[in-house]
Amino acid sequence: MSSENFRRCALVVGLLLGAALLGLLLVPYATNGLWFDDSLNGQIRPMLDRFGEDVWSFSLRICARWIHAGRLLLAWPWLYSFFYKVYTPWAIRLTDLAFLLAHVALVVLLLRRLAISWPRVALFLLILFSLFQIQHGDDPIAAYATFCQILGMALTLSFLLLLHWRRTGSLASLTMSAVIAGASLLFYELNIVYFPIAFAVIWTAGLPPKLFGLPPIDPIQARPWAIWAQSCRPISNS
Repeated sequence: MSSENFRRCALVVGLLLGAALLGLLLVPYATNGLWFDDSLNGQIRPMLDRFGEDVWSFSLRICARWIHAGRLLLAWPWLYSFFYKVYTPWAIRLTDLAFLLAHVALVVLLLRRLAISWPRVALFLLILFSLFQIQHGDDPIAAYATFCQILGMALTLSFLLLLHWRRTGSLASLTMSAVIAGASLLFYELNIVYFPIAFAVIWTAGLPPKLFGLPPIDPIQARPWAIWAQSCRPISNS
């Protein structure tokens, strides 16, 4: 058997073993019902039907209460609409797992765009999925699945667009990256971590050394406020 055929066979076997391990590790999450916040959110449909209230009015009232408490959280119309339409435990869990796999796929894509090798990505996935165990505390998959995965996907997509801007200088990508990250803050403030990272990436865009093998791009094109930064520097008298 040639070395090329051997590598292909090894890849196929590795993918099959990985898929089997993934299925084994995720079976508890597909069959264990709802936990913590999800168990409460799963009761939205019978509660609203019992009192004859629509999802939109109830969600707006919850948003108003959070605003009164000093937090601008506007995710409730989307979140409660999801639990109202997808209300059986198995349907909720399968949807949660679909969101989870989509989130992980975006993270893998981001790692590959950062030139992380496939063996390291595979090690990351092995450790990640091995940590998915039901806990007594705030498990982001078993307790806040839909909510956390949407936040994670928004953050990862923002970083992918930021990286695309870093490679190409496309202001459209930079704008979309900031818009998605900013909109996700209306779901939960955790994604504020995007902005210091984005600022560091933008500020160093035209400067050496190369980061992850990415070529420096024109600072005037890629860093819109570079002109302002340069204008603030004192002019030396020659």
